[in-house]
Amino acid sequence: MDSPEYMLFIHSIDLTTKLIQRLCVVAMAAFLCIRLKTLRTTLHGSEKEWEHRLSMILIFGCLGVFATHTGIKVDVHQELSIDNWAFSRFPSGLGDSQAIVSFRDTIVLSAGLVGGPWIGLGAGIIAGIERYSLGGFAGLASGTATLELGILAGFARRYRPTYDWYSYPIDIIIIAIFGSLLQRLIILIMVKPHNDAIILSWKIALPVTIVNIIGCVLFRAIERDLERDQLEMAVRESKLQALQAQIDPHFLNNALNDVNDLIATDTDKAMEFVSKLARFFNDTRDAANVNAIPLDSELKQVNRYIDFRNLSFSKDIDYIEEVPDKLKSLFVPSRCLMTIIENSFKHGFQGRPAPYKLSVRVNEDGGNIILLIMDNGNGIQPERLAEICKRSVNSDCGGGGIALFNLSNSLDITFSGKAKLAINSQANCGTETIIILPKRNEPW
Repeated sequence: MDSPEYMLFIHSIDLTTKLIQRLCVVAMAAFLCIRLKTLRTTLHGSEKEWEHRLSMILIFGCLGVFATHTGIKVDVHQELSIDNWAFSRFPSGLGDSQAIVSFRDTIVLSAGLVGGPWIGLGAGIIAGIERYSLGGFAGLASGTATLELGILAGFARRYRPTYDWYSYPIDIIIIAIFGSLLQRLIILIMVKPHNDAIILSWKIALPVTIVNIIGCVLFRAIERDLERDQLEMAVRESKLQALQAQIDPHFLNNALNDVNDLIATDTDKAMEFVSKLARFFNDTRDAANVNAIPLDSELKQVNRYIDFRNLSFSKDIDYIEEVPDKLKSLFVPSRCLMTIIENSFKHGFQGRPAPYKLSVRVNEDGGNIILLIMDNGNGIQPERLAEICKRSVNSDCGGGGIALFNLSNSLDITFSGKAKLAINSQANCGTETIIILPKRNEPW
């Protein structure tokens, strides 16, 4: 005959296996859902804004309820017999000797560890009250334990908010074990008859503890993936801002040089140039603080720029713009066209007799948009053309200088190699610049 110890071991393994299977399904679903931008935004703002906190409370609370109803029903008066808990049995609730073994507390612990005390509290209230409503001899104790575990994990998160849990995962394990022990203690104190409380606590202690440990580690690993993406986004943003900080002084320096040249030849034009330049900076001030703007806004900047730059030429630029209206709402990197247009004026037309021709054409190709900028300027020498966009080229040599190099790097960072900047040019035959971008309907 099998010994009681052996039967307890088999019973614990059976419970643990079933709970882990259910938990892994939820963890996998959570990992997939976290890829959604809306949910990621909610997680990022959950410790700062109440709107996001309430969303996270509802998410974890509903997961806690789901965990309860995918749990396992046990009966302490029938040698702790096991029965799968089914959604169809909601109305009948639990009998006086029945309880539910689930990973509900794992979800609530994870809520506190991920979002802090308020989210742990809120998720604990939702999942705890719902568990209490199902009845059973441990209903009140189980609901109370769920609430207290959420608060416990939340304060653990707040106590050391910047602590590197991942370098020392033993801390997560300790919290999960402590939470399991606290749950058992609450059951022992609150459940009557006391003998039933002892049987339940002793028989399911190991499975619940193991599942709590695995669940907390899994959910923290999912959050780690989110935080890694957040860090990568911050690094990318810093790089883009650094590149933008180099482009703006480059643009201003070129404009001031043009003013200086006009002062020596035509004071009235120089004054008008400065006035229009000031209006240009005022009109484009908002765009300078973002990485992406609608294509229509970028085209308006180009037109403003051409307006005041015409003052520094003996004849106005013949500018052609062909852009379908349906593409004007798409987002593009700020100054992507401006950088090319500026180089046409500074290097393409400088010192070259009229006529000056410049065109911007935009079309689409599947999931991409193609920006084509052409001028009939000086063109680029072959040796310089081979270096442009690969490194910073000295502008005095007639190449693109740092602006094109930074634009190329910005496109690569923003679109992870999916964007392309290509330049075709011959000396004295003009320049053709092609920018291929993935379609984006919102800023990044």
